Amino acid sequence: MRRLRSIFALVVAGCGTSASSDAPDARAPDAAADDARADVAADAGAADAGGDADFRGLQPGAPWPALGHDMKRAGQGTVRGPRAATEKWKVDLGSPVESASPVVAADGTIYVGARDGKLSAVDATGALRWQFATGSAIEGAAAIGYDGTIYFGSDDASVYAVSPSGHVAWTFVTRQSVTASPAVGDDGTIFVVSGGPLAIDPSGRGEWNWWSSPTFGGDAAPSLGVDRVYFASGGNLFVVTPWGARPGRGGFVSDVAGAAVVGDDGTVYIPQTSGVLAVDRNANELWSSLLPGVKISALARARDGTMFLTLSSGGVDVLTDMRRSLYGFSCGAVRGGASIDADGVAYFGSDDGFVYAVDARAALVWSLRVGSRVRSTPAIGADGTLYIGADDGYLHAIAP
Repeated sequence: MRRLRSIFALVVAGCGTSASSDAPDARAPDAAADDARADVAADAGAADAGGDADFRGLQPGAPWPALGHDMKRAGQGTVRGPRAATEKWKVDLGSPVESASPVVAADGTIYVGARDGKLSAVDATGALRWQFATGSAIEGAAAIGYDGTIYFGSDDASVYAVSPSGHVAWTFVTRQSVTASPAVGDDGTIFVVSGGPLAIDPSGRGEWNWWSSPTFGGDAAPSLGVDRVYFASGGNLFVVTPWGARPGRGGFVSDVAGAAVVGDDGTVYIPQTSGVLAVDRNANELWSSLLPGVKISALARARDGTMFLTLSSGGVDVLTDMRRSLYGFSCGAVRGGASIDADGVAYFGSDDGFVYAVDARAALVWSLRVGSRVRSTPAIGADGTLYIGADDGYLHAIAP
């Protein structure tokens, strides 16, 4: 159901490494890691004569390599998604998929984590290729590196790098659970929140950390701008340079509900508990919009500037027209984010057991009942297929 809401807008001027014994290859850590790096290089076609992989940002050609599509976390896809509620297939992963969201590699493989701590690899036909077991639940989406390496965290207080064939390359032990998706920089650096921001190089060695900060809880994926990393957690957003330093101005925002979204012009859009805050690259406020009576889960931003705000208080609000018009769609609580196709249609799941598609005026395009709550953020494949996990333990594919 579509609803029209009013908003208040305020514009402010200026102002430890080891291999997992549960992996498909359970040999000695050094041997398994060496083979995994070789697998990665072979799969990507990016190895030199010495077998070293090429590490640069996200995987080229991958239709959805990270939560929110890319490191800006806007959730804007490049292809047209489904226009009808037709389930293509579903595959049993053996455990509920909660907040862990699927990502899609260049070869069409879908990777998704589950409550039982397993990362599953599923091909485009719905066949389960392999599962990699960690020591606890996987709550965040993976990120697919330039060479196809899959990076992800687990509640067992570890960050994993796994090859496309399912072998562990390295494990980095942190101080707290890793509940959010990692970010991958253009130079291959992996940024993670776990008791504070930390950076890991592509070989699995720590570069820097802020483990002294007690305010972080690891509950939102880092976002990347130009020479800035935006870490949102514990209700706060911190701006950090890729070298671990705080910028000279700004650098802190409170009452943060989810991952920041970085615009093409460098503006950073921050979902707060009951509103949206826009800041410059150093977190100096530009404008804000207050949405009374709602509780925001996440923000997705379309190419034309339309923002889809998913609400744990129920439904989705759409913010358009220079922040002065708001359309709303009513449904159950939406705890994941929305993903937007090339035509501006947004897709999301709800605690009411449905997956929805709505347009930029919050008009329903279609809905599909999957039978259990859906807290995963969807991903869109190269052919427009929509992938989303659910509490029923299935990964669902919805036909384009």
